[in-house]
Amino acid sequence: MNLCQFIGMTIRPVFILCISSALAADYSIDLSLVLALVGFEPRWRKASDDILLLLFSLAFVFVLPEYIIWRQYYPIAAGERWRHAGYVLHEALSQRITAVAYGEYRAFLSAVLLGDKSLLDEEVTAAFRVYGMSHMLAVSGFHIGFWVLLLKPITALGRSSFLARMMHLKVSLFLLIYAVTVGGSHSVFRAVWSYILARWSSISQLNIPSLHWPMFVATAHCIIDPTAPRSLSFQLSYTAVFAILIALKGTSLDQFTIDFSPPSQKTSRLQKLLLPVHISLAAWAATLPIVQHHFSGASPYFLLGNLLIVPLYTLSIWLSVPLMIFADVLPVHWCEVISISFAQIQAQIIDYSQLLRLH
Repeated sequence: MNLCQFIGMTIRPVFILCISSALAADYSIDLSLVLALVGFEPRWRKASDDILLLLFSLAFVFVLPEYIIWRQYYPIAAGERWRHAGYVLHEALSQRITAVAYGEYRAFLSAVLLGDKSLLDEEVTAAFRVYGMSHMLAVSGFHIGFWVLLLKPITALGRSSFLARMMHLKVSLFLLIYAVTVGGSHSVFRAVWSYILARWSSISQLNIPSLHWPMFVATAHCIIDPTAPRSLSFQLSYTAVFAILIALKGTSLDQFTIDFSPPSQKTSRLQKLLLPVHISLAAWAATLPIVQHHFSGASPYFLLGNLLIVPLYTLSIWLSVPLMIFADVLPVHWCEVISISFAQIQAQIIDYSQLLRLH
């Protein structure tokens, strides 16, 4: 049995047990279905492995409720040094945003880069809901990917295996501090740890499918905080990422969605161009039942928002990078022009969303 098979055999069943047991109270999942999923696809396992796995699964199901009660009395939280580092990074980013952005642009950057939505007007958040793109305002994998791509020049310095690991360690440290900076939501830690483990696997040239990493992180997440799977952000985040990975499984873009390694040369320009479309459709389709269950409906203008408007906001985020880096040498009126232009474009987007709501 190779490493990939070992991880698949141990992680997938535990993941299914952790998540399904935690969700049973919300969605009435039958235990027999859980056990069927645990034993699914036993092509390379022996009968003795299945018996041991079944015994372990049953023991886990009975122990989990007691463990949840115990964890409530002994929670795990970030240490004082991590919280202080997060505070320092938050203040540094906040000062740079304040220095380069004004009005609506500052409020938008504070929301997507710092997780601080207090400056946003209600009509802005309402417009995001109409277009079905509220995920942009919730710091998650989209935003972690932004920082990973921004730090690509650092990771590119790792020519040798040792240097690659050292650069990866520095990037990972920054991302973990950033996760604390933005509040440490379930979706943020899912994205950060999935990237850290998948990138390490890529550097080490381990042949481990990308689907295993979110399963491993979700399982660890459940063990650290057994109540997490009952959180709506947890359910939406993991459902979306699994749907995306399944939709892209077997393509050259599969690994890129996890560790942001460059796609193979076989990937056509059209495939790269359509990647956001695949991601949006897969995530929307998979999370639709959960959204319908909790909100009694979903935005019918999802495609309009994610395929036309999200790219504009994404461009606005990337535009802030040179502004924040060169804020001390750029003319002040440049920042004012960009902030005013952003406010005008956002005003048009909001006006159109109000018309859509009326219809």
